[in-house]
Amino acid sequence: MDSIGIGIIGCGRIADMAYEGYRAIPAVHIAAVCDSDEKTALRRCAEWGAQRHYTDYRRLLEYPAVDAVEILTPHTSHVDISLDAMAAGKHLALQKPMTIDRVSAERLVRAAASAATVCKVTENYLFHPPVRFVSRIIGEGYIGKPSSLSIKLIAGGKGGWPVPPSAWAWRLREFAEGRGMQTFDHGHHLWSTARFLLGPIEKVSAWIGTTASVIDSPAAVMWKYRGREAFGLCEYVYSQEMEIPSRYYANDEWIQVSGSAGLVTINRCTGNLLAGPSVSLYSGNEWRHFQIPSDWKLGFVGSAWNFVRAIRGEEKPRLSFPEAMEVLSIDLAIARSAETGREVRLRPDGAILSPLKAYVEKRGELREARAAKRLLAKTESLENSEKSCLLAVQLTRGLPSRMSSPALVREDMRIGLELAGAAFAGGVKRMSVFFMRGGEVRVEEDRLPADPNLVITSSASAWADVLSGKQTIESTYLHGKLKLTGAIETALSLKKLLRL
Repeated sequence: MDSIGIGIIGCGRIADMAYEGYRAIPAVHIAAVCDSDEKTALRRCAEWGAQRHYTDYRRLLEYPAVDAVEILTPHTSHVDISLDAMAAGKHLALQKPMTIDRVSAERLVRAAASAATVCKVTENYLFHPPVRFVSRIIGEGYIGKPSSLSIKLIAGGKGGWPVPPSAWAWRLREFAEGRGMQTFDHGHHLWSTARFLLGPIEKVSAWIGTTASVIDSPAAVMWKYRGREAFGLCEYVYSQEMEIPSRYYANDEWIQVSGSAGLVTINRCTGNLLAGPSVSLYSGNEWRHFQIPSDWKLGFVGSAWNFVRAIRGEEKPRLSFPEAMEVLSIDLAIARSAETGREVRLRPDGAILSPLKAYVEKRGELREARAAKRLLAKTESLENSEKSCLLAVQLTRGLPSRMSSPALVREDMRIGLELAGAAFAGGVKRMSVFFMRGGEVRVEEDRLPADPNLVITSSASAWADVLSGKQTIESTYLHGKLKLTGAIETALSLKKLLRL
């Protein structure tokens, strides 16, 4: 295929971004356009240098010069147009969300699986340069193990590009049918990004309000990732009197991912509400800032390149139809949660669990948690093995070398340590650690101080984990594996001195 002819079906506001994507790619041209309004179709045909214009998409699909189509029509029309495009042998990129319910989405997935053409759902956020850069930051371990992702979307009543009344009309119909423009339509961008950065989502809870009778905001959405202790939160705000600086829609987003060793923030997506760097990273005890190109249209350029390369067999299309169906299911689960006031769970394939199955699954999780607690109790004795005791004693002996700053010792401190599980030949059960003003540290064995400021009682395994950095002293204390007797302020000083 020397040059790929693109047919654009639906020439409204967002079609500007689709055109920007394809015009940047060599050996790709706009072969034909279609819009139900003939004046719009004629205008776009002239603007984009297309060969033909139509008001019936079926006639566009019959035009031999069209190799692939970008479908940019209202959601309710997606199924019929997509199935007809596959039947006509056209590659297709379908604007998100792929459809409005799981049944029709499954129908499209089955059809795409047997089609001889490339089928994808256009999701520009997956190709937004700051999002892809942050994905790399996370993958390379700069923030450690990710534990949370937060998104804030703020939309304004002023600013941005003009949106024609016809575009608002179909969105209002969507809202009347329960699919809000913020949480359902724009939400697809956010759930796709959340899934792209940290993986599949297992369950959601949502609260969705209404502003000006037609905007599904304010809203708050929470979710848990599947198979990991990581959570997400999205906050929606609609500020009717605020003007959002933007070349596109009058909204903007911030996305932050926090991990065990740092955090990374995307400072803008759609608009330009925040000046300065587009990405900020806190890692290794310092902030680093990156001016990654953040023009919103670049996501459409990246998505168009992905479509063309997929047609040429150079890479996989994203979103694939199965991936897009999973994101649609998140959309639907959020709407159901807000409607019922309950948590909604998703199957591994993205389908929403029935209330009964969700109840059974939750009961199973509770049983597993109780079984894990019983197992922990049974294995406590194993924590106090001879090996753990020897390691705990060895690490305690090395405390003098861990002093962060001798000058921090402003008064003498006497710390006692009692290790459970030292009942074996040569096992050290009690130790004393003396901190002297001026920085001297002395460790003595087989006895406690005569008048200790603080006594630490712990299993040998737990104390070894604290000293080796596997656990913090706070978490060990809160889990009941470590007991403090005496002045708690001494424990805080100890943490600072020894970097525990």
